[in-house]
Parts: sequence; structure tokens; C-alpha cells
Amino acid sequence: MSEQLVLAPEKCIDCKACMMLCSKRRFDQYDLDLSAVNVFYFPEDKASVPVMCLQCEEAVCEKVCPTHAITRGADGASTIDESRCIGCKFCVQACPMGMVIHSRNFNKIFKCDLCGGKPLCAAWCPAKAITFVDTAAGADRRKAAAGMLKAAPDSVMPPNQSSEQETAAQATSRFFNVSL
Repeated sequence: MSEQLVLAPEKCIDCKACMMLCSKRRFDQYDLDLSAVNVFYFPEDKASVPVMCLQCEEAVCEKVCPTHAITRGADGASTIDESRCIGCKFCVQACPMGMVIHSRNFNKIFKCDLCGGKPLCAAWCPAKAITFVDTAAGADRRKAAAGMLKAAPDSVMPPNQSSEQETAAQATSRFFNVSL
């Protein structure tokens, strides 16, 4: 896949526009429960984190599907073929992000399909907390950022912040068990 969704939780303003657009496109109604995007709010950290299917290269949801209803298209997006899905919910249980969703109202399983290559969540996010970027350019930026962090690790912590205080980005990384 040449493009992918990139999340910047520190920019999220918890407006839930991404969720509303997703449900409207998918089910033609504004309903937060029918969105393939979820925004989690952590009041103790004052942080909002948008989460959706990350289109894993080794997607467990694809592997566990007994009818091979979840496949990867030419654009790299993992999608569900409703005509093949039997509703067993193995994919729902297998997704490590919890973003393969079963709708009881529609008796349907769904996940982010990147809106056919033009994700509405990224196009309309007012804070740019969700973007759809070229992965080659993103890899170059990540390498440059990693080089800067190695050169000056002390510059990551703001000067007036004690080591006991945690930023929203640090709390988010702790929650998702990733290192900054």
C-alpha cells in the first residue's frame, strides 16, 4: 500500500467528526455506534485518541476468517465481502485493536476500508489528527525524527516539566504500550 492512515493523538480535539462521517458513509445515518473509527477520551490524561483498523500487514482478522470474506485489495486495504461473511465474529475477537465491529442493528460486521482510497476521516479532520500519507515520505520523516531524538534525547522533555508529570503523548504511548 502506498498510502496509510497516520494518527496524531496529541492533535485530536475530540470533535468526533471522523466518527459521524464514517457512519454516514457506511450506513447513511449519523450514529457513533456505527462508525469504523472510535475516539477514546481519557479524562485523567486530558487526551483523546482516534483509533481505527490499521490495515495490518499480517492481519489476524484475515487469517481467522473461515470463509475468506476478509481480503486485501490491490490498493492494500483489507475489506469484508458481505456476501461471503457468515457472521461468526472470529474476526471481531481476533482484532488486536478491537476495530472489527459487529452491528446488532444491521446484523453486519464491518471495519475501516479506507473509504475506497479516500478516507473521509482524514479529509475532514479539522485538527489533522488523522491524515492519509504516502508511506515512502513518512518513512523518511520517521528516520529523520529518530536521528534527531538520538542526537538530543534531553530536548524531548519540555524544560519546565518535571519527570513526574506526564504529557498526553506519553500517556497515550503508555496506554498503547509503545515507546516514544
